[in-house]
Amino acid sequence: MSGMSRWRNAALSALARGLADCLNGCSARDYARIICTTRWAATEFEPGPGRRPGRIT
Repeated sequence: MSGMSRWRNAALSALARGLADCLNGCSARDYARIICTTRWAATEFEPGPGRRPGRIT
């Protein structure tokens, strides 16, 4: 893989992470409760600005 391709992939990956964080933050703000059915999904909503963490076991 060329250096330019690696740079482009890294930039797109960072952009995608930022967009996902933004959308998850909006969801956390707009809903009283987010229910995640897997631990993997729950990691997307770990505590952050304006987020109210909670766990049901």
